[in-house]
Amino acid sequence: MVQLLCAASEVALYVVLAFACVHLVRLALWARAAPVQEAPRATSPTSVTVQLPLRNEPLMAEALLRSVAQLRGDALDLQVLDDSDDETSAILERVVAELRTADHDIALLRRSDRRGYKAGNLAHGLRHARGEYILVLDADFRPGPDLALQLAHVLDQNPTLAFAQARWTFRNTSTTLTRLQASILDALFCVEQAALSAARAPVQFNGSAGMWRRSAIDRAGGWDTSEASLTEDLELSYRAHEAGLRGTTLPSLAVSTELPAAMSAFRTQQARWVRGAALTVRTLGTRAMKSASARDALAMAAHLARHARQPLFVAAILRLPLVALGCCTPVTPAWLGPVVIGAAIVSATLYLAAGARRAGRHVRPLEGLRLALLSVGLAPSLAIAFMGGLAGRRGAGFVRTQKGHDQRSSIHVPTAVLCGLSCLALAGFVRAHDLVGIAAALLCAVGTAWVAF
Repeated sequence: MVQLLCAASEVALYVVLAFACVHLVRLALWARAAPVQEAPRATSPTSVTVQLPLRNEPLMAEALLRSVAQLRGDALDLQVLDDSDDETSAILERVVAELRTADHDIALLRRSDRRGYKAGNLAHGLRHARGEYILVLDADFRPGPDLALQLAHVLDQNPTLAFAQARWTFRNTSTTLTRLQASILDALFCVEQAALSAARAPVQFNGSAGMWRRSAIDRAGGWDTSEASLTEDLELSYRAHEAGLRGTTLPSLAVSTELPAAMSAFRTQQARWVRGAALTVRTLGTRAMKSASARDALAMAAHLARHARQPLFVAAILRLPLVALGCCTPVTPAWLGPVVIGAAIVSATLYLAAGARRAGRHVRPLEGLRLALLSVGLAPSLAIAFMGGLAGRRGAGFVRTQKGHDQRSSIHVPTAVLCGLSCLALAGFVRAHDLVGIAAALLCAVGTAWVAF
């Protein structure tokens, strides 16, 4: 039985990595050939409601409100949606009062409970919104003064669009972790989502710095305010596509935000995204894909299933000492492992470099290797989140991603477990008899140790 499980996980991992290589290289080639679009013009829209969903953001709240107050537009309706139970509420009351004195049309809305988390907060605000378009901005975003006008212009010019999503740029990229996150997100916005938008394929609203057409939200059934909603942006995006609508990503229009600087905060964020995607697979995936064309169904399936690789990474870590101790034997040719793993790292580097180039910056050497190390180290947490989401479990619910200096520890897999997995990989490294085993064990040991410590 051990041999069968090891063999199945080995073959499955290589197949998944091979498909990932093809996908990433295809995207990198598309990025090299596709022209970079110009930023949209700023024209006066009919009316825009700006929604600011907030919960316990004392370090971010005032700066957000003051930057949003600089937005240009003749009919801006500003909504501060406060779900806080700490000092954030007092800060918001003070700043909102100041902005009203300066003749800003701004409302401070609170509700009696947190049902539906962020989605419930947005739905509550939507009942009071006056705008034809809805711009959503999270606490750590700092929009330029023309953002609302530029996004509204895109929707004005394309009546079939449900939403327009701006790219994110980052204020804190001074560490290895934050620089790698920036590379990943640059590639997501400038390559992957740009390619999907160009092909008119299903693309995701990313939760902030995007503008919805109010009628499109209503046509898609509104925000999901059930307790199962952990990634309300992905879920509404796919329901909108099911209703015959589509969105677009605008890499040329950038909005400043902040990345989680602590590994624990980053892991919290990623686990929620993975669990939410798995819950979307469970509740919406089959239905949405049945109503889509074959091409669109394939694009959605690839997006929703990408995190199925996490359990395979964990199985690879556990298999290393078993192979080294002779408890099981590899079933693939000895040359296949290094070829596939090497190709995955190279293709990831090409993909990240394409995103960096289109975002106007340089990618660091060995970025693909760093991504591989981080992926392996996060795999235990994300595998638990993915499997739990498929089983319908919400875990701890909607856990806010900590930003700024408010980054207390929030651990999904105890550090001791990650240390144990690192030790298992080291055991495989010590007992390995060939370069393939040595390299694979070292990769797993360093990745899990990085995330653990």
